[in-house]
Amino acid sequence: MSDAIDNAKRALRADLRERRYGMSDAAREAAADGIRTQLRELVASTGARSISCYLSAPTEPGTRAFIDEAVAAGVRVLLPISRNDGLLDWVVAEPGAAVSDGLFGIPEPIGEVLSPISVGEVDLLVIPIEKK
Repeated sequence: MSDAIDNAKRALRADLRERRYGMSDAAREAAADGIRTQLRELVASTGARSISCYLSAPTEPGTRAFIDEAVAAGVRVLLPISRNDGLLDWVVAEPGAAVSDGLFGIPEPIGEVLSPISVGEVDLLVIPIEKK
């Protein structure tokens, strides 16, 4: 990757982190409600029975309510675990499962670790992006 692209990505990440930190609790909760509603509708409209999702950091709009709701509805949810080699391992979400800080300080589940190829079995991938 060129230095210019690397620097641009680093600057974008810093800007996104700053905006997330600046969100009020009310704005964060409203965003989490919107995420949950849209993901619930997406899972229903696609008929997905197995999905991947991410655990939100405390400064991000929450995904945990959606994950708990999906698991309760019988949807298999895989949550990522970072690896040093850049790949992701996966854990099946369970209600009330323990969470720890992962390799990059991002919340990650604790549980039986599945290999990187496990994500190939899901019907839907939920990947975080930032919209300006």
